[in-house]
Amino acid sequence: MEYMGEVRIKPQEESEMDYGSDITITPETASSEAATQMQIKYGGYKGFKAKLDFIIGRTANDFIEIGQMLKEARDTDILKDSGYSGMGEFAEKEYGLRPDQTSRFIGIYEKFGTPDGELKAEYREHGITKLSEMLALPDSVAAAIPASLSKEEIRTIKDEVKEEQAITPLEVAMEGQQADEPLTAMLKAYFHTRPEDYRKLFEKSKEAGAQGEINVFDALAPSGVAVLESRPTGMGKVLLTFDGEDKKPKLTQIREDTTEEVEWLDLQNVLDELTAGPMGEFTDQEWQTPEEAWQGLYGEEMPKTPISPNAEGNSPEKSEAKVKIAPAQLENAGKADNPQSGAVTEDAEKETEEETQSKNVPAPEPKPETPPRGTPEAREAIAVIKDKINAVKIQLSAIGHIRADEEQYLIQDAMEKYENASQELIDAVNDLSMLRLKEEREN
Repeated sequence: MEYMGEVRIKPQEESEMDYGSDITITPETASSEAATQMQIKYGGYKGFKAKLDFIIGRTANDFIEIGQMLKEARDTDILKDSGYSGMGEFAEKEYGLRPDQTSRFIGIYEKFGTPDGELKAEYREHGITKLSEMLALPDSVAAAIPASLSKEEIRTIKDEVKEEQAITPLEVAMEGQQADEPLTAMLKAYFHTRPEDYRKLFEKSKEAGAQGEINVFDALAPSGVAVLESRPTGMGKVLLTFDGEDKKPKLTQIREDTTEEVEWLDLQNVLDELTAGPMGEFTDQEWQTPEEAWQGLYGEEMPKTPISPNAEGNSPEKSEAKVKIAPAQLENAGKADNPQSGAVTEDAEKETEEETQSKNVPAPEPKPETPPRGTPEAREAIAVIKDKINAVKIQLSAIGHIRADEEQYLIQDAMEKYENASQELIDAVNDLSMLRLKEEREN
């Protein structure tokens, strides 16, 4: 029976419900009608996300089960009566699966599945595309990846792991022994490339006072989810992962291929040690300034020019190589370098100003600034949308440069990047739509 055709929402029924605020559809809000229908369909964002999580989880479980059956076809004699020479020929002729695809199915099952053909509980929220990206990661690193990280962020971590694995054990041994415990060493190395972040940490510690505690999330993971990376001497790269307040942070040593949970109290104590000063049986000295604390921790003066690591948490030497220039910036840069482009130089501006003053021509009055439209949240959402549009343009440009003899995996990679950028753009527009709907309800 099609019950949806019989649904009628009467005004008095609406008045009896407690929505917190009235919903009024006017000509100005007519563009939000589609979003309103989605609200009714899913019962709001939470209902929508719950259903999508279920579908994504179901899809990942399907991949696990497919991988399990392909592995059984490969490792047992189940295909002896099929007429096929083996699992590879069977999968290709029956289902059009290439060898790289069957290997991916089996690999995902072996890494993220249980013997019963189910997805392990800790990976149920990741989704199949992210699990595919995590397939090449060491088990310890994969176990520390929060489900909310994007595919691009996971790829960045893969690059960091690959870079560390290229360093030989002898090279690491030549760096010297590490005297501190892993968590202390990791955070000391982390703040050593981020003096401005350390300054903020020190100030927060002083504000908290002797009896107070530093808010760990304010200091290290304001959004609640973060993967911090540093490279302490003699240890290789170490990751500190945050995945919300209800889960303990995880410390991952890439070279040791180990991941362990960190107690919140231990993390709090390390932050206190990094900001309080040397305390011991024969020493009881409290650092009074961040410069003094820096000198005490690292045996050097605190840099006056802040070191600004990039989004991946790399040092400045690496961040320069990873900076991407938007097309508009390239265009403007080209105009500035071209003397024929008609750009006004500083000397020309100075001469124009002197001529104006000599003629006693009053300078034009500045035009009054137009007040920004929309709420700060809406303007921020628009800025995000523009960034996503540029990302889509970049990926489209990459697809446009694909050659006829391009390797298949490069074509697939380009398509995945474009699809990912397009989906992020759609999500950004949906976020703006939901924000506007919320604002209209409140008004």
